[in-house]
Amino acid sequence: VIDTPTDNYCTLNPLDTKTQALSNGNLTADSGARSTYGGSRATFAVPSSGKWYWETDVTKQSTSTGCWFVVGMGTSTVSLTASFTGQLGTVVYGDRNDIRGIWNQMPLVTSSSLIHFVTGDVLQCAYDADTGKFWFGKNNAWWNSSAGTTGNPSTGTDETLIADTTEQWFPYLQLEVTTASSSSSIGDMNFGQLQVYFFPIF
Repeated sequence: VIDTPTDNYCTLNPLDTKTQALSNGNLTADSGARSTYGGSRATFAVPSSGKWYWETDVTKQSTSTGCWFVVGMGTSTVSLTASFTGQLGTVVYGDRNDIRGIWNQMPLVTSSSLIHFVTGDVLQCAYDADTGKFWFGKNNAWWNSSAGTTGNPSTGTDETLIADTTEQWFPYLQLEVTTASSSSSIGDMNFGQLQVYFFPIF
């Protein structure tokens, strides 16, 4: 890991985390067994210009129905203990085994079954802060707005959605389980410090 005091990378923020446990240098989040929403914002906001990429390993997705695993961006004011899906101040991609979708704040972009993900998948986020173009992807397949895989952040085409560039966005991970008996979810973040880039960085 090349993260040092003079070469600092983003992590999940232990001071801006609710009802999920962080470990591994604040790159791993574990929902544990509980019955509430929980989330973590990153330590750095996405810069207001330039092109940015990060990814989340689905280390373990809960097998219990109704348990959300959500990645994307959120503002500093959105509650970490409320669902990040379909509310103002969020740009997210989520799956709960029986429902999945991509939301651009309030509007639902797509709820296609094609965007389902499971344990072992790598979820990708690519954002062009100058244009607002945002791509969600999985295992090097980039979604367009209809859940097709023609999205291409390298060429700036067929974006998943256009985010509001006037907002200050933070990378975000939410893990929610429905009951204390639900199986837990675990996500591992990579903001560049792991140097494990199997996917094109644009």
